[in-house]
Amino acid sequence: MLTYEETEEIRYVDMGYKEEDKYLSQMLKYYIIELPKFKKKKPKVADILEKWLYVIGGDRKMMEEYKKENEEIKEAVDQLTEMSADEYERELYEIRERSRLTYHTEMNEARRKGVEEGEKIGKDEEKREIARKMKKEGFNKETIKKITNLTEQEIDEL
Repeated sequence: MLTYEETEEIRYVDMGYKEEDKYLSQMLKYYIIELPKFKKKKPKVADILEKWLYVIGGDRKMMEEYKKENEEIKEAVDQLTEMSADEYERELYEIRERSRLTYHTEMNEARRKGVEEGEKIGKDEEKREIARKMKKEGFNKETIKKITNLTEQEIDEL
């Protein structure tokens, strides 16, 4: 955990939520971090909070390193880069982002259709296998047709 010397005493701000404070104080942690002191000290990174501090503090080298390790940091850095770019760069970023989203949407749709088609093929093959077994056991065509929903022609081809 980060600690610094010469910090001011802790000050509380009463928001007037006495009942909520009982619960929130058990669920939330508050950190008060002085970024100038953090940047000056440059501590070794021990946890995700310290990675975020380097990102928030604007350390480009660390941003690039941590965005490879953490998807949320990558997304934040990419959005920060997009927001701080000039108009032309911002347009290029938006085009790339739309292209990326379109690609993922199309891939997910293709995957979904492939799964559906594979399931249908599997069900059809299962029906044919059941019909083969029934035919081998001597069931008549009408019974096989009724149970498997295959046509007479499909049953004859088995």
